[in-house]
Amino acid sequence: MTRMKWRWARASAKTAIVLAAYLGVTAANGDYGCLPGSYQGWFVQMPAAGPGYYFYLNDGRWGVRDMVYGLMDAGCDFDELLVGPQGWGRIGIGHISKETGGYFSPHQSHRCGVDADMLLLTANGAEQGVVVGGANYSRDRTFLYIVYYLSAHLNMSHIFLNDPALYGPLIQYSPGHEDHMHVRIYRPSGFTESICPSYG
Repeated sequence: MTRMKWRWARASAKTAIVLAAYLGVTAANGDYGCLPGSYQGWFVQMPAAGPGYYFYLNDGRWGVRDMVYGLMDAGCDFDELLVGPQGWGRIGIGHISKETGGYFSPHQSHRCGVDADMLLLTANGAEQGVVVGGANYSRDRTFLYIVYYLSAHLNMSHIFLNDPALYGPLIQYSPGHEDHMHVRIYRPSGFTESICPSYG
C-alpha cells in the first residue's frame, strides 16, 4: 500500500489540506510568487512540531514548499528510525522566513523561505541547545542527520556550521554558527542574490 502524503497549503488568506502530488504546480509566472513586491501567498507554514522535529521559536515557520516539506519528510524518517526506536532527541528548528518574506531581523538572509536554522544534536538525546565542542554535543549524530536525512530530502547548496572536523564542500564556516547550523537550499527560479542573499 502506498502512503499518501497530505500537506497544508495557504494562498490568498485561505488555508486547505491537499494531496502532495497536486503541489507540483508553481505560480503562473514561473516562480513561487513570494518575491518582494509580488507576494501571492505561496509560502506554506510548517507546523510547530511534528514527527522528528520541533520549533524552538514561536515565529518564522514559513518557507517554500521544497524547504517545508523536505524538513517534514526528513523529520518523519528520522523519527521512524532513530527518535522513537533509539531515544534520540528530535531536531530543533528555529527561523525559516516570515509569512510574506523579506527582511527578518536579526538575520541577513531568511528572506525567501530557503534558509532554516537548526540546533545541533546532543549525545544524550536531550532536546536542548549545545555548542560545538561542548560536553553534550554529538558531532557524529549531527553529521548523520545531515548526510542521511537532510541530504535525502533537501537540495542543499550549503550549511553553515562551525565544526572544523566537518568542513567540506557542503559544510562551511560562517561567524556565529557554533550553536546551530544554517541550512540553505538552492533558490527557486527568479530568486536573485540581491533579493535572496546567501549569507547567514
